[in-house]
Amino acid sequence: MSTSDQPTALQFRNLTSDTVRLQVSSGGRIAWEEWIPPSGIVHAPAFPPPRIDLEARITTAARRVTYTSFLENTPACGAIHANLEQRSGALLFALTPGPMVAVDMLRLSNSTIQALEFVLRFPRSPFALAGIVKPRDRLDLHWPALELCVVRNGVTTTRMPVPGTGAWSIVDLERGCAFVEEPA
Repeated sequence: MSTSDQPTALQFRNLTSDTVRLQVSSGGRIAWEEWIPPSGIVHAPAFPPPRIDLEARITTAARRVTYTSFLENTPACGAIHANLEQRSGALLFALTPGPMVAVDMLRLSNSTIQALEFVLRFPRSPFALAGIVKPRDRLDLHWPALELCVVRNGVTTTRMPVPGTGAWSIVDLERGCAFVEEPA
C-alpha cells in the first residue's frame, strides 16, 4: 500500500469564516497539521497509522563507521529488532520486523553494543518521531489517544481528546471556535 492509499480516519469541516490551522497530536507530539480554508474539508490519516517507514543507524565506536538500515511500509504496531551481524567477513546492520507485542505499541529492540538512532515517519504527514535506543535495550513507543486543537486568528483552542475516527466540524463561538462531532 502506498502512502497515498493510506486510509483516512478523521474528517474535519471548517464552518468558520476564517482559515484555521488544525493540529492533531498524540502524546504531546504533533502528528499531523493542516490549514483549512472557510467551508473547507480535510481528511487526516489514521493514527496510529497502520504502516510506517523507519530509518535507523548505529555508529561503531572502534572504527567510527555508520551503518544505516531502512524499513518501508512496516506495521506501526509490532516489534522491530536491530542487529549488527558478521557475515562473510563483513558487518551487516539489519532491521527485522517481529510480531505484535501489544495493541497500539511499537517495540524497538537494539541488540547491538552501540546506541541506535531512529527516525520514524508517518504516511501523508510531514512530521517524524526521532529518538535513541540505548545499547542492548528496548524502547516501547505507545500510541496514546489523539488530541485536537485549532489555531484561529492567533488564538489556540484547548486540546481536546478524540477517538482516532470520526467526523468533526469546527464552528464559530463568540470568542474563538470549538469542535462539534458530526453524526455518523
